[in-house]
Amino acid sequence: DHHHDHHHHLPAWFHPEIALAADMVTSYSRLADQWNMVPRNLELMALLPLGREIRAYVSLNAETPLAPAESERLFRHTHLVLEEAALAISLPRGLELKAGQFFANFTMEGKLHTHELPFVDRPPSVQAVVGGETLARGVELAWQARPYLRLTGGLVDHIGHDTPATNRLYGETHDEGGGHHHHDGATVFGERRSFASPTVYGRAATLLELDGHTSLHLGLNYAHGEHGRHIASVDAKLDWQPDASRVDRFELGGEALFGRQSGTLSEEASGHDGSR
Repeated sequence: DHHHDHHHHLPAWFHPEIALAADMVTSYSRLADQWNMVPRNLELMALLPLGREIRAYVSLNAETPLAPAESERLFRHTHLVLEEAALAISLPRGLELKAGQFFANFTMEGKLHTHELPFVDRPPSVQAVVGGETLARGVELAWQARPYLRLTGGLVDHIGHDTPATNRLYGETHDEGGGHHHHDGATVFGERRSFASPTVYGRAATLLELDGHTSLHLGLNYAHGEHGRHIASVDAKLDWQPDASRVDRFELGGEALFGRQSGTLSEEASGHDGSR
């Protein structure tokens, strides 16, 4: 047989790892008297091995907001977004560098994609303080200091996919045409995100082995960003697995978040009619 299989000679980056995750949500609205099933999250992720120490990955996500009384057709309100596009580089001494657009390793729930959440909905506290997922653009450096301690730090344009609650109260004005804009640098994903006043953040995470079946995960987080924005949080999760050879598992966790941002109350929030 003189035929040769040439695909074995292709470079490694020509063989991407591709994964597809679907998160469907079914709801019933008594007000609209209808059932709905929407693809809340359709995620396509491609991982390209550029070398032994360098990986590039891209994550595309088709999201559908859950509106039981409004959504009637399956893909009526679905929109496609680019969630992540980054390089991950493994360095000596347990270091790993990430650069591009990614979910910052910050807080316990904010860095999770929608289909990875342990709940149907993202906790309102994460939505209000962080602004949903910890979407960021910049660089992040992680260090595996010892088997059960991981330190992470980053310099990014902003943390958060959506506008946090502090931005909806502070520094926002409305123009005569009914639109709105922000005085500060924190903008909604899709609008301009500036590096003029970057965000610096850090996370320390550890794992305590209580016994052969139980472990305790602990994390501390802090970020300081544009116009006096501060985010601090502490998270803990108890993980109990009675038998490593089985899938039985019990997890109990929680996270406390604190957010603060300096600025001036908008006219809408302060109750003024705009007259001076």
